[in-house]
Amino acid sequence: MGGAAGEYGEWKLVSWPEFEVIASRISHSDVIHSAVWLSDDRFVTGAADNDLIQWQHSGGEVKEVRVVHGHSRRVLCVEAISEQDLLVSAGIDQVLRVWSCKHGILAERPLRNLDNHAGAVCDLAVRPGEHAIPYLASASVDRTVRFWQPTIGRLLRFARLPVEPASIAWSHDGARLAVGCSDGKLRIVNPNTVEIEQTLDGIEGWIFEVTAAADGSFAIAGSGGSIARVIP
Repeated sequence: MGGAAGEYGEWKLVSWPEFEVIASRISHSDVIHSAVWLSDDRFVTGAADNDLIQWQHSGGEVKEVRVVHGHSRRVLCVEAISEQDLLVSAGIDQVLRVWSCKHGILAERPLRNLDNHAGAVCDLAVRPGEHAIPYLASASVDRTVRFWQPTIGRLLRFARLPVEPASIAWSHDGARLAVGCSDGKLRIVNPNTVEIEQTLDGIEGWIFEVTAAADGSFAIAGSGGSIARVIP
């Protein structure tokens, strides 16, 4: 996913591990910032043109299912809560929007809006594991990470950070949230106490992406193409 700012957004679907391009499409009128699979054959893209587009991949072809005009400014992140047939999107307009995907189709209007952030929302992550009510984390330039139960519209608690976060990822067991920050450090947050339990050295510059590994470590990527492994 990507594109040219103010011109177009393009996504490419590739095979793994061959990394061969299966399909691609220039679709949005501005850069695509995020994409997420709803199921094995359906995914959604969110872009700087403020739109969400749902796609279906079937028989080697990809077709556009629905375009949703829900945000007033750029969409920066999308996340699926598959067991509840829900999608959550957020971005520059500071609002998390919760959408139904019943029967595999993205609704035209959100079920609810969660507007507690005071700045752009740059990343979303669903907590792994079994929970009676799904649990979601959001990171914002307001220097907070917030923890939600989006299916009932409830803000549980939030953690304050000394700098802006850019990317978040849960550990595989859902016990910790790793927050990649603008100062190149990885901060480990306890979701129950919202305390920053560790501040770990990462890279020089911004951390733009965090991914959890099965062994408990985290892979980070950021400024200047830097990549590193961080062990809490």
